[in-house]
Amino acid sequence: MVNTPAAPTMQYPVVGSDNAVLLRGAWTLNALTLEEVFLDNGAVVTFRIQDEAGVDLAGETWPQTAQYVPNSQGDFFCPLRRAIAFEPHVECLMIATVNYGVDAQRTWYIPLHPLPP
Repeated sequence: MVNTPAAPTMQYPVVGSDNAVLLRGAWTLNALTLEEVFLDNGAVVTFRIQDEAGVDLAGETWPQTAQYVPNSQGDFFCPLRRAIAFEPHVECLMIATVNYGVDAQRTWYIPLHPLPP
């Protein structure tokens, strides 16, 4: 049997008031043991944020790549420019893709609800 990991899973992301994105708890299943394995710096995590019309938000170059947080349990972090055009209370969509090998890729479509600063 080949040890092919399952598609990764993660908790909902956090976009802080400092415009930093934190993707928390990304993990996959070990195909042999069926144990949860938190992703590490071997994973590539990219994302973009779009408005309600499906257009990338102005003020940033998309997609962005999040960096693994050392010694974490599958956390990835990415600072964003303050110039991003978030509008308070106007829903945006984060499209996050995690790639952890040939058979371990997954994309999430996550609604974001920006709050006023």
